[in-house]
Amino acid sequence: MIKYLTYFKCNISKNLVFRFDFFTEYLSQFITIIVKIFLWQAIIYSSGNIQMSTIITYFIIASLVSQTTDLNINLSYCIRTGELSNHLIKPVNIFIMEYIKALSDKIISFIKFIPMFILLILLFRNFFAMPIISVYGVLFLFIGFTISFSIQLLIHNLAFWMTEVSAINFILTTVFTVVSGNLIPLDLLPINIKSIFNVLPFKFYIYIPVNAFMGSIDVRNELMLGTIYIICFFDNK
Repeated sequence: MIKYLTYFKCNISKNLVFRFDFFTEYLSQFITIIVKIFLWQAIIYSSGNIQMSTIITYFIIASLVSQTTDLNINLSYCIRTGELSNHLIKPVNIFIMEYIKALSDKIISFIKFIPMFILLILLFRNFFAMPIISVYGVLFLFIGFTISFSIQLLIHNLAFWMTEVSAINFILTTVFTVVSGNLIPLDLLPINIKSIFNVLPFKFYIYIPVNAFMGSIDVRNELMLGTIYIICFFDNK
């Protein structure tokens, strides 16, 4: 356990070093969120059937949630270059190491994003409804992170049979952006499409954690479903 904690601390320290990367990423995220909110404001003004405060609150909280569930692991590179062999002879579990690395990266991303989150609240304070800070919301963040990590792991394992998985990863990530509720809240989709997305694990990326903080989901059922998904994924590792 001590070796994993040490690895966790090292990754935290590494993420605090590259400040230029931090500022460029910060700026790109801010622009993306602002464009998304302005786009939905235009849609709401033209339709008039959607409550402005609900949508803006949803996307501001979603921007914070995505800091923990939007993952990009590096396992395929290790497989392709043969670096994985070096990890396998070490007295550590490679999957646990990758999980710890991803977790430390996302903790730093989450903390770094808090000032921008506060700025977004101030910019849209007339439309922002303060979320419910609950244990369930934090728990769904953990579930979303774990499911996202498991799916990324499955995608990167394709490197055992393919020379490059980045293209597949990019396509699937784009699809996940839609089915997770990051681009369009699932409540706005047609009933038939929403019913399909509701049985998929991708809603735990964004839609479920956001609505847990907004207090608008059946916590017990979603918690049970999320737990089942995690057990299924890790049972196949």
